[in-house]
Amino acid sequence: MSQAYYYSNTAVPGVVCNTGGITNSGTSLYLAATPTNYPGSFPFKLVIDQGLSTEEIVKVTAGNGTSGTPWTIVRAWDGTLGQAHSTSAVVAHYITAEDVTLSRQHEALSGSASGAHGLPAGAWATAIVAALDENVLANSTTSSVNWSAIPGTYSHLMIMAQGKFTETSLQSDDITVTVNGSTAAVYSYVEQFVTNVSGAGTGTLVSGTNSGYAMTGWPMLRLAASESGAASNAGGGWALIPNYTSATFDKSFTSNSGAGDGSSAFVDMRTRSGWFHPASAAAITSLTLTAPGGLYFQAGTVLSLYGVS
Repeated sequence: MSQAYYYSNTAVPGVVCNTGGITNSGTSLYLAATPTNYPGSFPFKLVIDQGLSTEEIVKVTAGNGTSGTPWTIVRAWDGTLGQAHSTSAVVAHYITAEDVTLSRQHEALSGSASGAHGLPAGAWATAIVAALDENVLANSTTSSVNWSAIPGTYSHLMIMAQGKFTETSLQSDDITVTVNGSTAAVYSYVEQFVTNVSGAGTGTLVSGTNSGYAMTGWPMLRLAASESGAASNAGGGWALIPNYTSATFDKSFTSNSGAGDGSSAFVDMRTRSGWFHPASAAAITSLTLTAPGGLYFQAGTVLSLYGVS
């Protein structure tokens, strides 16, 4: 994208040297002395007879401002009138009202689907991440959350979760996710983990990997469960489902989640990838998030779905 105008702080004012001056419509201008320190690129602006009744702004589009190669000028610029100027009329290079106006207009346009900076309108005023559902559970009797009629207007889906299960047998456990209502044995996953599930000792950690296939859902996100610290100690994380509208490829996810307690040694971190292989590929239109073992999410658990452009 070309620059609107060019400027110089050190341009030396000169005087008109055209024979007989210039008429109110002439398009050629040169100075008595070789112009010094004027912009070397076009366009730039000149003010002739500044402060006089014959003041005029002109736009220079070519030339050197000498008798051999005069400036080519556009007359009556920036709201002024075309005027006749005598020989020895003073010519100077200035910023004019147009320069300030262009800057203010640009500020107003940026972020308003305007195409500012030469970018397409789609680069402006379009949220990169849009909230499709932000659910804060009000009770401890909800065992699953279903997001249906997911619009196909985004590139990817992102799930954010934070919370706790009512489960009492494990320190932490997983949200299971199913796609488009399918509970067929067509889900697989692999994970790396670092954990101290007993909560005993100080920094006594176990690390390793798990995997599964022919499963009836994805173990996607780790929350706290019976973790013995304060009731406010929750777990959670995020999951990304790319290219969810594709009818060509099967679906997959990547997630990072876990739980912990700042006042005991209990920590549990899980990094996972998973794959869904139904009978035929189709866009994801619904997701169901389920607590383990038919138990419940505790009140205050946050389960949110976002569309990513």
